[in-house]
Amino acid sequence: MSSYMKKIIALLAVTLLGYLAYPQSYQLFPMGNALWRESTGGYQSSYCTDSHVLITGDTLVNGYTYSALRRIGVEYAEDQWGFCTSQIIWTFNYYAGAIRNDSANRKVYLLPEGSNEDTLFYDFNLSVGQVLPQTYAYYNTWGGVNVVSSIDSILIEDKFHKRYYVSDTTNGFNDFVELIEGIGSTFGLFGNLTPPFESGSVLLCFKRNGYTVYPYVGYPCNLVTSIADSEIVKNIFQAYPNPFTTSTTIEYELTEPSHVQLTIYNAIGEAVYSAEDRMMSVGKHTFTWTVDRLPDGLYYAVLRSEEGVAVVKMVKQ
Repeated sequence: MSSYMKKIIALLAVTLLGYLAYPQSYQLFPMGNALWRESTGGYQSSYCTDSHVLITGDTLVNGYTYSALRRIGVEYAEDQWGFCTSQIIWTFNYYAGAIRNDSANRKVYLLPEGSNEDTLFYDFNLSVGQVLPQTYAYYNTWGGVNVVSSIDSILIEDKFHKRYYVSDTTNGFNDFVELIEGIGSTFGLFGNLTPPFESGSVLLCFKRNGYTVYPYVGYPCNLVTSIADSEIVKNIFQAYPNPFTTSTTIEYELTEPSHVQLTIYNAIGEAVYSAEDRMMSVGKHTFTWTVDRLPDGLYYAVLRSEEGVAVVKMVKQ
């Protein structure tokens, strides 16, 4: 090989390495036809979910165009040891706010539900050693200081996106999460940037224009499995007030005579109340649950009948 060719190859290698480390252009967040597939769980997480967030259309607020987000998924019960099970106790489908790009400043803003003012959601104008600004997504529940520890790039389809590694310098967790231009956090779109300990959240995959582009092209990235009507009884079971302080009224409705058993569990799966199996008539029924000595926190009321299983989540405060 001639010395001239060696120089050309060396120059191309240096150029490519520079391009990998510093992408030439900022990669915008998608404003349509995108889906984030996420999961939360682990040991004693008290929140075991499988969900996806997708863009459902545009909305105009205060002269800005936002892309509306919707979160759809299921929540699972925990077993007696605090691990997630496959028992579905809740399904959800709700408006999760709306986002807009501020491309000039490399920022993304979120308009939360019920608000007329947006807040900083993601900041991609960062440098190594910089403390992450407080935003809707950048929140460390341990009170730690999150710092950009290093920056590189990741190839997504045919474009390089900057990738920021984040460390918690207070608690000694290095590179515990990544922020990726055009996608968000590896903990999920809304994931708090708190070092995971026994439980946490994760971005499983990301789709754009109908194709998976993260973690790689071709990775299976399906919607949350649909829930059969027989798996969970809907719209017949509720508690009010909820949250409550000392008592709450549990109401349920039967469409046919049925044997009914009501059991209430705390957040770690221990039964704190159990009623005898009783034959109940068609129609609405109520039960007042009074709790003076139980600690504040999360409780699940589980109604088992011949029509199926229904679950309502309650909060004592």
